[in-house]
Amino acid sequence: MKFKTFQWLSMSLGLWWGLLAGPVWADELPLRILLANDPAADYAGDQPAVTLFQNLAVGDNSEAAIKNWVKTTFGAEFSHVYDAKSPLPSGVISRFSIAKYGVWNRLETKEGDGRSLYALINLPGKKNLWVINTHFSPEPKQRLAQANDLLEHITAETSQDDYLVVGGQLNITDADDPALEILQTVLQMEGPLLIKQEDGDVYNWLLTDADLASYRFAQAQYAQNKSRKLQKALDLERIRRELYRLIKDYRIDLSGYFQPPPPVTLDNAVTVEGAVSPQLLRNHREYRFTPTGLPALRSLHIEMESAGPGDADLQLAYWSNQYNQWVFYANQATPGTSNESVTITNGSLLNREWRILVEYSGGSSAPYRLRAFSVYDLQALHGLLHPSRPTGIAPPGPVANAPQQNVQPGGWQFYALNVPANAADLLLEVTRTGAGEADVYIQKDAPPWFNNALIQLQNSNVHTLSLNSASTPPLSAGTWYFGVHTPGPQDADFDLNTTLSCCAGPPPVIGSDIPLANGVPQTGSVWFGDWQYYTLTLPTNATHLEITLTGNGPGDADLYYGGSQPP
Repeated sequence: MKFKTFQWLSMSLGLWWGLLAGPVWADELPLRILLANDPAADYAGDQPAVTLFQNLAVGDNSEAAIKNWVKTTFGAEFSHVYDAKSPLPSGVISRFSIAKYGVWNRLETKEGDGRSLYALINLPGKKNLWVINTHFSPEPKQRLAQANDLLEHITAETSQDDYLVVGGQLNITDADDPALEILQTVLQMEGPLLIKQEDGDVYNWLLTDADLASYRFAQAQYAQNKSRKLQKALDLERIRRELYRLIKDYRIDLSGYFQPPPPVTLDNAVTVEGAVSPQLLRNHREYRFTPTGLPALRSLHIEMESAGPGDADLQLAYWSNQYNQWVFYANQATPGTSNESVTITNGSLLNREWRILVEYSGGSSAPYRLRAFSVYDLQALHGLLHPSRPTGIAPPGPVANAPQQNVQPGGWQFYALNVPANAADLLLEVTRTGAGEADVYIQKDAPPWFNNALIQLQNSNVHTLSLNSASTPPLSAGTWYFGVHTPGPQDADFDLNTTLSCCAGPPPVIGSDIPLANGVPQTGSVWFGDWQYYTLTLPTNATHLEITLTGNGPGDADLYYGGSQPP
């Protein structure tokens, strides 16, 4: 409780505007202390760190009812202590952990006066905070005795090295009250001091020791009180117009102790749970995700889903080596829900490091589940794993083989395969090659998940599936996604193979006609069952035409000539 030099505290908000620089330090972090007495009021906008509550009657006053009210009113991270035996129930509510608590009641009357609920709160930093929520008698002689008794407890049981705040229903309406003079030996007089009760009487005070008082700054709503000295006779009419709650802010030195949580690194397709709330430094959560593996990525997916009431939004940025900073990419903010998703298909961004921010938007808190994952293109992956000569990359073919794949415990690996319109059959084989279990989930046009897969293959060392026009579901043109998941606790090694059979229906045509120049070779590739057309303008005096097709990799391509019409 010794006087301490004034210090400022700032916090990291990391605001994004176009190109993201490093963290932006803004907005001081106050220790906000609230004295209140109406459980039905809305305290969401007050955002207190510590609350002294008088007349705390909620529901049936059971521990479960009080706990639920605290979590709903202030936030899931708040804890509380409650004087349940008092005829005038009181409580202390804190965002920080409460190390110990108890009741001093040597001079308690049958009406409940003289009880003091105390709590020692572990603030981040070197100092703790003693909070005393008390109730004095309206009778002057008894009130003076209770003030002396409280002073004895404070002197004997609290530490001078800690901060001290005393508040509650003191029944003091005169600045010359002897009980107030007793309290002034350890507590400071600083306006505003009182709040209004429902019946209009004035008797609630919030006082602090000199150490904590040195950090106080007045809010705008009380600016008119900053220079007003406490008068000998209190202005009861003006005081009755005050709020039923009192807030005081203190710029105590928490720097280096109370920082935003560090970013969490996401594993591929592993779901994490979290929650954001309106509380300072709890209103956003930062994650990082970097795709790993081969450069055969097709897309990245960031998905967030609600895990309860409340609203959270999703913001994305990627790291730019060119600018040496984060670059804003997307903001997903659907009102009233935390269900948000972003898909990235830009090939130049797929192998970047990604910064994911979950931000509070509404509700007392917003619990969520978050995951990020990459999807491999099976055709590109096959070509990368099975290089051909002399080009180094095999052209697309009916077989896509991805051997020696791995999925981490609780995670997924996703693959995508383009099925042409004239494909007659798709054969999928997933063979487990390690100890971990590998389950297969299949979906059309979007990556599968537990609750949306068209097909699930489980409990086998070898999964085999054949899709055609008569299967359920039937094979159709488009992108088919395969997800391999292991429930753990071991990772799983596996080989994945797909084979497409041709042909059903008219052949598809890829791209537009490619013009040829006389005597100039043209390289290309074609997926099985597809057609690529070439054109050549013949001069009027031409007497001979020779067309030669030479393979430069695996696969079998046939040549057709249709004259003036496509073959």
